[in-house]
Formats: sequence, C-alpha cells, structure tokens
Amino acid sequence: MAHQFTWEVNSLYMQWFGTINAQELIHANSELVGNASFETIKYIIWDGSGIEKLDVDVDRTELFAKLASDINPYNRKIKVAFVCNRPEIRSLLAGYIDECKQLVPHAQQALFETIDEARDWAQH
Repeated sequence: MAHQFTWEVNSLYMQWFGTINAQELIHANSELVGNASFETIKYIIWDGSGIEKLDVDVDRTELFAKLASDINPYNRKIKVAFVCNRPEIRSLLAGYIDECKQLVPHAQQALFETIDEARDWAQH
C-alpha cells in the first residue's frame, strides 16, 4: 500500500510513499469517503513528501477534481492542505486545485512545502 491514513481529532493525516498511480488515488478516495469520520473532520493534510513519482497525467487530475466535487456534499466545509516540495508533483497538484476551484468555488484547498505550514493554514 502506497498510502497510510492517520485519523486524528477533527482531521485526517494522509501520507503517500513511492510511486502513486491513478488506481491508488481512487482506492484511497474510496477508503476516505467510506469512513464514518469523513463527514465530521475539519481538514485533511495530504502529505506527498514521500512520493517519488506521481504517475497521473493532466487529464486524470481533471477526473479526480470531478470526483472531489461529487463527494463535496458529504462534507462541504472540509479544508485540504497538500504538502509537497517536488516541482513536477506540485505542478500536478496545483492543476488539480485549480480544477477543483472551478467545479466547487467554495472549495478550501491549498498547496504547501511543509506540514507545519499546512497545519497552520488548516487549523485557522
């Protein structure tokens, strides 16, 4: 498994490792939405600092944004803080965030280089 979920009080810390493909992201999304805690958490820290390669093309990021907009009604106030410092992965994540904001204008998502920055934003 290339990801690990740590459910915290009012939040979820998601860690990603190695090479991540579209199937892994879909599996993790299903695991997330299927958990009863999803409806009550306030934020997610999506930690991609352990990713060596994100094997997802731009067309897939648009698909994932559509999936995110479909699950939005289950927790409309959730914040998602993405953490990554690899330029090629940050570029894909930034595209995903932009696409989500077009589909769900009230979406609260941001991209950070450190977990501390991400937590500070997510908690306020």
